[in-house]
Amino acid sequence: MDPVDRMQRAVAMRAIASKTADLEKAGADPVTVKTFSSGALRELARQVPDSDKYKSAFMAASNFKNQNSKIPNPDSNF
Repeated sequence: MDPVDRMQRAVAMRAIASKTADLEKAGADPVTVKTFSSGALRELARQVPDSDKYKSAFMAASNFKNQNSKIPNPDSNF
């Protein structure tokens, strides 16, 4: 991820944290605060994806899948 995108993500994450704190101070219920922060972070990930994190997650999933494919499953019909 290039430094400009990384800085944009950092600024956006600070803005999300600030808005979340404002919602909490205004007395919003916890579900509303959590819904806002989760949605905002999801939208941030969609608009400015972090390819390093995606690569790391893909490698972890691949390693997990490869390790578990070597273990026989007696309940499997395959």
